[in-house]
Amino acid sequence: MEEAFGSVQFVVIGSTGSRYTVQFHRNGTAVRAFCNCPAGRRGGLLCKHVKYAIEGSSDVLTEESDDREALLKIIAGTELEAKASSYIPPEKRERIQGCGSISELFNQYGDEIQRMGISLEYAKEEGEYPVETLSAYEFFKNGKLRRTPTATIQWRGMIEVIEESEDGIFVTVGLKPRTMCYTVMGKKKSGDWKDVQKACYAFLFNLGIN
Repeated sequence: MEEAFGSVQFVVIGSTGSRYTVQFHRNGTAVRAFCNCPAGRRGGLLCKHVKYAIEGSSDVLTEESDDREALLKIIAGTELEAKASSYIPPEKRERIQGCGSISELFNQYGDEIQRMGISLEYAKEEGEYPVETLSAYEFFKNGKLRRTPTATIQWRGMIEVIEESEDGIFVTVGLKPRTMCYTVMGKKKSGDWKDVQKACYAFLFNLGIN
């Protein structure tokens, strides 16, 4: 595997309007991120400005920032990329603390999302294969609803256990709890999570609520 090297720098506008410099350095497989905000200066912390730079949040990145594609190449496949994906900024954490399930996410954010002109579709299936799904659909300019959801979050509690029989046929022999039971699909962020709050954050991020 070819080792990667490089450095990029971003200027991020904080919640108080202050400007912070975020630097990323890669030497082989080692990647480090530095931010001159109070949290970053304490060392060893993944602050929200590092996360915003990685996510390419256009509302907080200035024109002085380097190319995000170069950054994505630098952090690709690294521990920093994984940590940033699951990191929830403290102020966002407080907003989603009450989201212990998809139904609670719908109850807490449904009105706000629909005021943005987005239609929500919630469904829950009981039984042997319990599934809970919330999908968000945007509208075309002519007022028609898009068929493909902008973002979907789904909880699937069980997964089939499949084994190969002596005849070479794969059959379902039972069920087991699904560890990464929350799945989020969207243009900005997709993945599987065990933590419902991290999954809720990813779903909201896809809708521009971040």
